Amino acid sequence: MMELAQTLVSWLGVLVAVAGAVVSGLHLGRSRWMMVLCGGFALEAAVLLFYRLGVLFMRNAILTPGSLGLVFLGAGVVGLVARATVVAGVAGLVTEMKPSAVSAAAPPEAS
Repeated sequence: MMELAQTLVSWLGVLVAVAGAVVSGLHLGRSRWMMVLCGGFALEAAVLLFYRLGVLFMRNAILTPGSLGLVFLGAGVVGLVARATVVAGVAGLVTEMKPSAVSAAAPPEAS
């Protein structure tokens, strides 16, 4: 039961990363930072999928942990770059947002 729960959670992580890529991809024209976000989420989804497939291959004795050690290290570095890309995209979107101080400070005029 615990193995099923772990597998389900890890596949849901892949699904969330794919959903992030799709949602940000639907809004590519709205901001130049959406392309950065879309790329970051897509890269994150690819890394998570790679990890899932690697674990699946090891469980079925297709590959050994020793043969994937360096590859998993590389995937970890790429995953780190993907997460940094998502953070950069969110930071870029936040800096593009215009403060609405004028509309928040002045109440609407009554007619």
